[in-house]
Amino acid sequence: MEKTAVSLNIAILPDATVRNQAIILSEHITKKIATHFTLNTNTLLPHVTIYQARFPKQNLKKVVQKAKEIARLVQPFTIELNLLSVEYETFFFWHCKKIDQLLKLHKDIVDATNKLREGLVLSHLAGVTGLSEEDRKDIQMYGALLIGPRYRPHITLTRLLNSTDSEKALHIIGKKKKMQFLVKNVIVGYLGDHGTVNGIVETIPLGAK
Repeated sequence: MEKTAVSLNIAILPDATVRNQAIILSEHITKKIATHFTLNTNTLLPHVTIYQARFPKQNLKKVVQKAKEIARLVQPFTIELNLLSVEYETFFFWHCKKIDQLLKLHKDIVDATNKLREGLVLSHLAGVTGLSEEDRKDIQMYGALLIGPRYRPHITLTRLLNSTDSEKALHIIGKKKKMQFLVKNVIVGYLGDHGTVNGIVETIPLGAK
């Protein structure tokens, strides 16, 4: 199935100001603590995941088309980032405030594309520890984590190599950083290791006629 499937991340890319700040925060952590990756502008793009999943390659165009159909009905909106935390023992999240427009976009995208997975599950989830029963249900039903009411929009700044470094990482950059940006597009991107986005399949403007 590896040669006939593709892992995708339907996501939001922040504007240049927030993107650069996310990269700076990622660099601050990775200079002092062992991590799996550092964000950059080319191959490890800062992003807010809407839905990441694994699809048969023949469904790629269908996924893009579904994303377009939904995006054209959504007007640009503002996302606010605030709290920072380490989740699932090693993932460093910069959380977004939950707002109706973002939650609806997430729900509509998941509802429209989940069946196109044809039961496939993201391979990197096999290495995630600290899963709850709700997490396991999400994986079974959606092939991903934090879906629906459990959706927790965020930018992943990095993934720590050791869970024992979580408090040290939070001490380095703090537990709160408020910024905001206007969402004008969504992307369908290629999903890399640890939930990263390492390429763009298509950029889709919101509210397009």
